[in-house]
Amino acid sequence: MKAQKLIVIFGALENPARLKIIKALIKKQELSCMKIKRLMHLSQPTISHHLKVLVNSDLLKVRKHMQFNYFSLNNRVIKMFLDELKKINKGR
Repeated sequence: MKAQKLIVIFGALENPARLKIIKALIKKQELSCMKIKRLMHLSQPTISHHLKVLVNSDLLKVRKHMQFNYFSLNNRVIKMFLDELKKINKGR
């Protein structure tokens, strides 16, 4: 994984609300935007912003069904990110 990609992911994870979304998706596998909004108690524009950051960093995948968006973890990218962290840790 390139350094720039790591920086983007770290930036996406630095916000407590985005970490809460990630934790919720670990438990539920997939959530609609509406369910995430109810869970977070934040405005729709704020939720949309956080989801956009997570999707743009490739940490989340989005599935569109009719007029709804459903979000899930992008396990491939998360595994690559964790593998990179392990490499960095071994290089100490």
